[in-house]
Amino acid sequence: MQKRLFVIIAIITHILSISGHLNYKFRPMTPKGGLYYDGISKMNQDNNNFIWFIVGDNLYRFDGADYTPYNRFLHSNNTTSFSLKDITSTKRGDLIVASENGIYKHILDKNTFVQIDHIVGNTTLLEQGYTSTGLWMVTDNTLLNYDVVTNRIDTLLFQGKKVSHIYRTTQSNHKTYFSTVFNRVYSIDNKDNSNNTVKLLYEFPNTYNIVDIYARDNKLWILVRDRGLFYIDLTKDDSVATLSPTQYQTSFKGYEKCLYVDKYHNVWIGTQQGLVIMDVERKEQKVFRHSEQNEYSLPNNSIWKIIEDKLGNVWIGTYSGGLCYVNLDEKEWFHTYNTLNSDISSNMISCFAEDENDLWIGTEGSGINRWNKKSNEMSHFTHSPKSNNSLPYNNIKSLALLPNGDLWIALFKGGLSKFTPSKNRFQNYSKNDDSQYKLLSNDLRKVIYDNKGGLWIIYQLNSIAISYIALKDNTITHYSYPQEQKGRSNNFIFDAAIDSKGDIYCITRDGIYTANKDADWIVQICHKTNLKNLNAQTCFIDNDQVFWLGTASNGLLKAPFNKVELNFTPVCTSQNYSTIVSLCKDDNGDIWFGTDNGLFKLGDKLYNYDVNEGFQGQVYYPLSSFKSPYSNWVYFGGTNGFTRFNPNEISPNTTIPNPIISNILVDNEPLYTNNFDSKGIVIDHQTRNFGFKVASDNYLIPSKNRFKYRLVGYDERWSDLDTSSRLIQFTKVPAGNYQLEVLTANNDGLWSESPLMLPIHKKSSPWLSWPAYFIYTIIILALVLGVLYYYYDKRKLKIQIYLNDIERNKQREIYNSQIQFFTNISHDFRTPLSLILGVVDNLKQEGLKEYYYNILRNNSNRLLGLVNELMDFRKVESGNITLSLSSQNINNLLGTISSDFTNSFNQKGIEYTVEPSENLADTILRVDKSIIEKIVLNLLNNAIKYTKHGYVKISTLGKNELFISKHTTSFSVGELKGDFFSIVVEDSGIGITAPSIRSVFDRFYQVPATGDKHLGTGVGLALVKSLVLLHGGEIEIYSEREKGTDFVVRLPYNVGQITEVEEDEDARNTTLDTVIYDADITEKLLDSNLLFNEKKRILIVEDNPDLRNLLIDYLSPYYDMHGLPDGDDVADFLDTQAIDLIVSDIMMPIKDGVTLCKEIKESIETSHIPFILLTAKTETDSKIEGIGSGADLYMEKPIDFALLLISISNIFKQQEKRREYYAKNYFAEDADLSVNKQENDFLKKIIEIIDQNLDNNLDVNFISSEIGMSRSKLYSKLKTLTGKSIVEFTLEYKLRKAAKMMIEQDLSILEVMDKVGIKSQSYFTTAFKKEFGETPAAFILKHKKGV
Repeated sequence: MQKRLFVIIAIITHILSISGHLNYKFRPMTPKGGLYYDGISKMNQDNNNFIWFIVGDNLYRFDGADYTPYNRFLHSNNTTSFSLKDITSTKRGDLIVASENGIYKHILDKNTFVQIDHIVGNTTLLEQGYTSTGLWMVTDNTLLNYDVVTNRIDTLLFQGKKVSHIYRTTQSNHKTYFSTVFNRVYSIDNKDNSNNTVKLLYEFPNTYNIVDIYARDNKLWILVRDRGLFYIDLTKDDSVATLSPTQYQTSFKGYEKCLYVDKYHNVWIGTQQGLVIMDVERKEQKVFRHSEQNEYSLPNNSIWKIIEDKLGNVWIGTYSGGLCYVNLDEKEWFHTYNTLNSDISSNMISCFAEDENDLWIGTEGSGINRWNKKSNEMSHFTHSPKSNNSLPYNNIKSLALLPNGDLWIALFKGGLSKFTPSKNRFQNYSKNDDSQYKLLSNDLRKVIYDNKGGLWIIYQLNSIAISYIALKDNTITHYSYPQEQKGRSNNFIFDAAIDSKGDIYCITRDGIYTANKDADWIVQICHKTNLKNLNAQTCFIDNDQVFWLGTASNGLLKAPFNKVELNFTPVCTSQNYSTIVSLCKDDNGDIWFGTDNGLFKLGDKLYNYDVNEGFQGQVYYPLSSFKSPYSNWVYFGGTNGFTRFNPNEISPNTTIPNPIISNILVDNEPLYTNNFDSKGIVIDHQTRNFGFKVASDNYLIPSKNRFKYRLVGYDERWSDLDTSSRLIQFTKVPAGNYQLEVLTANNDGLWSESPLMLPIHKKSSPWLSWPAYFIYTIIILALVLGVLYYYYDKRKLKIQIYLNDIERNKQREIYNSQIQFFTNISHDFRTPLSLILGVVDNLKQEGLKEYYYNILRNNSNRLLGLVNELMDFRKVESGNITLSLSSQNINNLLGTISSDFTNSFNQKGIEYTVEPSENLADTILRVDKSIIEKIVLNLLNNAIKYTKHGYVKISTLGKNELFISKHTTSFSVGELKGDFFSIVVEDSGIGITAPSIRSVFDRFYQVPATGDKHLGTGVGLALVKSLVLLHGGEIEIYSEREKGTDFVVRLPYNVGQITEVEEDEDARNTTLDTVIYDADITEKLLDSNLLFNEKKRILIVEDNPDLRNLLIDYLSPYYDMHGLPDGDDVADFLDTQAIDLIVSDIMMPIKDGVTLCKEIKESIETSHIPFILLTAKTETDSKIEGIGSGADLYMEKPIDFALLLISISNIFKQQEKRREYYAKNYFAEDADLSVNKQENDFLKKIIEIIDQNLDNNLDVNFISSEIGMSRSKLYSKLKTLTGKSIVEFTLEYKLRKAAKMMIEQDLSILEVMDKVGIKSQSYFTTAFKKEFGETPAAFILKHKKGV
């Protein structure tokens, strides 16, 4: 046993006895090490209760959690930096910062600072004025009175002279006091200062230097360097001010920096070597310094500034940017002891016991500590291997102190020990010896004295077993639970408690048990709860016969004590902790429990205590709690020592907190706009999310502040928020008016009485606002009127629509309507053009004169060209045309194109010349041949239309050659940079007026002609412009009315300057199969049809009766033709007719061709029928849709009848070739006859039916029912695919199967016949020879290897 003086505790006790009322916790508010190397020189609390302070040249705002720097706002409009001198607030709440560059005012709604122009100069001092908007200040060493609203500036005078060298100010009642840097103190009456004159209150000798002054409760305190602390009684007349010295005595004289007097009249003197606090009435003083061992000591010994907040608490600024907070009403209620501040042997405190003189403290791994409460001596008891009189082990789990003074000790791995203090003797008991108390195990968890002369022993085992020692009888009895399953973790006894009768109750994770002393076994007590698992951890039974249970994850439970059944109800659950490990009840009836996240008290409400209040730590040791039977003290042990406290002395924080909005975030960015005012904030409609950073004006342990919030009008439910985040955020809030309500609770859970309420207006999107709805109504009405007006008179649709935006929208709609109209017309034109061209070709064969044939053919082609021009324009406008560049000689290309126009110009008597440039004679350029052709053709067609006589000239210009026109009016489109060549078309036509020349390239614009109207669409030049721009060039027009027009097209000379997209020529082919065109079509078709035993049946589906009849008439010599007007009629037709091929138009009234094709190809009954789609739609998307529907061929209108005839013939030939290939290749698969999945599945199904019924005589009706098709449809489909009937196909399959078996397997002919279901050998031989041209035996010799 070792004894040592508990020195530290004795010192603490001595200090408390001398000046117990001068004990404070200096709670650090800045990170360890401070914010800056310099000191906090000035501080102020604004009307929102934020703490502002100056450190070095930096300004910060503190909201209890975050330090927000504001230098960037102060220096935003200054190119050079400047020092900050002071900070204060007007009575109205204006926050003002003084600097060597003047003063700055904080603009609350913008959260920024602006300079006050009226004050320019080095301002070193600020003090709240006597009016709501007034300030006292020292600028350029002159004392001023300034009003921040009226901007009035008054200079203060003393004996007619300016007052200078003012260093400190303070106020009391209606007077303001000023001290100089030397020896004077002035005063001014705030109520009567019309003459702006100060009075001299007191003047020290010239050798005195005033450090600071502070006025409170009719006393003006004056701190003089090296001289001490004095005060003046302000209740007396200023003219007879008397200076009174104090007892302030310290070795710090000469190092004083600031002065403050608190609400309890204690004087605080900040020095460079610590803080001196004086109780003037008691004539006591105490010095506070920084201590590394005490986290609640001063941040630094050099004290620079002390202020008082609105609640009367103290803020201290120190050197190295340290800031701390002192709540004057916070006492040292909780006392924690550990290895750093006491002589205790370990920080792992596991148990306690107490008698009148000593507190016994058990540890995990360091034995027992005995603290003598009278002498403050600490003794230690540990295991000594060399001594029989010591603890058997150092891991102490439980202590039980008996009335006779014996201390019974439960140890883990050490068994049970009894210590007799009077004899200083240990007696140990274990499982291993033969002592009178032989234990079940040496691993003990708890020992309990039952007040009846016995001890209950709780083991730390995975077994429900306990022991009872009857001390009077010196016997030990063991109890076990007979129904338990050995080794289960749920059998571990976590804790035990005894009732008033001394009966014991043990808890495991899922059950509660008691010992039956008469039967020597343990019985389980029934318990009821709504919980899935009990998860019990600790328990106790109080004097009111209530069974308390601490759990893991289920909180605190209680039940009225009953030996038969315990009905538990939850008392409190919290998200702040997970597991309750220790329980205790104080004399006030409050329940205290230690957890894995702090200590809690359940009284009138739930209180939480942690290291911030001075407790040992966040984690508490299991079962380590103790209520002193000799006093009100409560003890809790943990992993960092133990804490003791008197619950009667604890006073909760009763200051009602107020919530603060410390920042507003819009799309995660701070809101620095004037959208925030007294009416709330306005959120723009484009804002994705907005949020609020909240704070509280409770600075006592601000980390424990809590918040609730809700957005009324959006979600009426309150949401909890703790200090770790403090961010309220909302996402995707719809437009409307809302109100944010925020409540806050202080560190002891006291909530604010009323919420902070902030109105919020989320703007509607412009397109959802009432003005927008009004515009929508106008647009809808305009559209309705426009449509009616369109049908009334089409020409009136070209009149421009009025009223700003509506005009632009309507013009675009008209343009889209025109494009769609011409596109539909173009589609519709292709069908009659097919009829005309088909009839014209037939008429020529029947003897139509060449002259008439040419007229009909040329005009039809001309009309087709106009249609194609519209379609090209549509493609360009939709971006579906890309460049396909190739190497070309521009002169040769131009000559080829222009030669086609020679006859046309000659017929009109127009002089037509082509002049290629010699500079391009041998030059090969990369251009899109098709686009060049379209450009030249449109320009020449334009020249033909508008030139009645005179000349037309087309020419080329070489690299960068310029064209000079004789016309004065011009207009150009596009901008070409770099080298270029030119194509020029000149004419002497009607020309274009100056007002019209800018419209010549507009869509659907046509130059007004005085004579004949020209056939055209008005898109030719618009198409030229688009094609030129697509090619990366520019086009320019020169013209004068009745004098002619010149078009100049400039294209890149070096095509490497633009993006080119090379197109594969094969990709332009819209058909699936390549057909061969032969001049002698009829003869070849007649020859090819000789391959078929019967005429093929073709169905034409076309809603245009003329085209349908023409197609039928044209194809009738070669095929059996049938026709229907719509796709909706086809299904019924196919139910009664067998068809070999279908030709269908796409655009039909009821059922279009694409839908019909999908239905045909998806039906097992018709999927074998080839399908050809005809359409006037030439767009790529339409072609993809057609091919995607399963069509075998896709042909554009106007139809080339000869090409259609050849394509049909090729489809039938392909079918025949597949059948021939199958017939010639004995071992070909039956799937080779199919061309798509439907047909392949069909053949596989038939083959599967044949395979399953080889031994049976297959009936056609049976196969038809299995397939699910009618007999006629089955016959038609199989005949089309294989050329054979059902019976023929079945026999052929059996023979082919037999042939394959004879070659691949070692079977006789009879065995093969049996396997394929043929009984007659002669029939088999005859049929086999007919199929393969030789007998089975010869076939084997010829084809089987090794024979």
